[in-house]
Amino acid sequence: MKTSVFSHWLHHHLEKQPHYIKKLLKHSAVLRTNQEAIARSMAIALFMSCIPIPFHSVLVILMAIFLAANPLIAFTVLWIVNNPFTMAPIYYGCYRIGLWILQLPPQPFEFDTSWQWVIHELAIIWQPFLLGCLVSGITLGLVTYLMMRLFYRLRSLTKFSHQS
Repeated sequence: MKTSVFSHWLHHHLEKQPHYIKKLLKHSAVLRTNQEAIARSMAIALFMSCIPIPFHSVLVILMAIFLAANPLIAFTVLWIVNNPFTMAPIYYGCYRIGLWILQLPPQPFEFDTSWQWVIHELAIIWQPFLLGCLVSGITLGLVTYLMMRLFYRLRSLTKFSHQS
């Protein structure tokens, strides 16, 4: 079985580490760099990028470990997709999707940077917002997983056809 460049690099540098580090990392989820683990990592990260909860980075790492994915890849993809610059557009899109699903008109609001504003506005928009976040997260995660698996399948087919 052919290993990825990252996996090769990681195993090469693992050999240079002290014995206790090798033992700790030998069965670590960070070493999971096969196609399935990468597809799962991407799906977990994109699912969690739509879920508006605090400490989502920690949850992504725990989900990746629990679901036999690579936590380092999941964490990195999460922060590329959902960061302070992209968070507002992602959550606004999720809110609009929730409105569309529930067939509700958008609620007008003015932005303020206070906890009172967050609590007041969330009390008004929580249903379409959370529904949109959940539907968007599940859809994005599932589509990402399927697209990654399709990508790897097509890649292996093209490698096979070029070798013949």
